[in-house]
Parts: sequence; C-alpha cells; structure tokens
Amino acid sequence: MGLILPGLLADATQGGGYVSAVKALPVLIILLIWARLLTWIDKDSENARLPRIPLNMAFIGGLILAFILFLFLPNFIIGILILLGFLIVEVGVYMLLRKQKVGLGDLGDEFKNWLRSLRGKEKEVKEIQGAVQLVGPSGSLLPAPEADTPEAESYTGMQRMLTDPLENNAEIIEVTPAESGLVPPRAGDHHQGQHRR
Repeated sequence: MGLILPGLLADATQGGGYVSAVKALPVLIILLIWARLLTWIDKDSENARLPRIPLNMAFIGGLILAFILFLFLPNFIIGILILLGFLIVEVGVYMLLRKQKVGLGDLGDEFKNWLRSLRGKEKEVKEIQGAVQLVGPSGSLLPAPEADTPEAESYTGMQRMLTDPLENNAEIIEVTPAESGLVPPRAGDHHQGQHRR
C-alpha cells in the first residue's frame, strides 16, 4: 500500500497550461475594440439625441451575454463567431437608430478625428483674430464645430452674443440664463465700459 501512493503522486498532472495564449489574444483584441466602440457610442448618443443610459445598459448586457456564451461553448471558432456576431449586431442597431434620428453624414469626420486620437496627435487650432474662441480644460483652443453639426448654431450664437461687447471694450459681461434664452442688451445696459446681458 505504501508503494501505491508515490505512484499516484507521480501520475498527478502538473498545474498550468490550460489557457492558450494564441487563442486568448484574439479574444482580448475583440474585447478592447468592443470597449472602445462602447465608449464612442456613449459619447455619441448624446450628440445624436438618443437615450444614453438604456443604450449603454443594453450594449453592456450584450457584451456580457456574448462572453458568457463564448466561455460555455465547446468550440473556440464558434465562440469567436458568436462574439463577432454580437458585436456586429450591436453596432448595426446603433447605426440604424442614429440614422433614423440624426443621420450618418457626420460620421466620416468623427471617424477621422477618432483615428487622429489613436495616433495621439491633436487637431491644431489656430487663433482667429477678432473672434471669440473657447479654451478647453488643458488651456488649448477648442476647434469650431463643422457647419452641418448640431453644435454649430450654438457656437454661432455665442460668437454673436460675445463679440459685440468685447469690441466695445466691455470690462464685465454677465450672461444669465432665462426661459426665452439670452436677450439682446438694452440701450441702458451700456455703462462705463460694461455690457450686461
């Protein structure tokens, strides 16, 4: 009996080697691409006027379900195809919803900006003499939105609202929100270099 125990210990399998690095790499790449697409969808859904939180919950749920299916399916190739299928369906559903709400015309410029962000190069913004420009948190100038985007109208309104007081050497510009929006200044509001709105 004493001889049987060492024989059993010798036959015991060694730990490790259960996960193939070659098979884990495509799964990791798909997960990273999927996560990046989910962050873009989260940011873009506000611009596209789509319900952000329900979309996030549905798409994260799809990601979790796809990975659960991947882990439980016995064949690696079928699992990868399921992952890719879920990813393509989610992107397709979002594009369909976006097309119905605001269209897909502005995605070309956004895709170029996204590729530029992957390279780490920021879009260079030149200072425009005599124009009002916005400064971002890092202290750099923010680019003006494209003419066909929803933000262009707000940006133009801001330009009109702030350029006149600055040209009149206003020391203080007070902007107060109101139900009817910002009202043009009255004649009595110009006082000692101040311009009130």
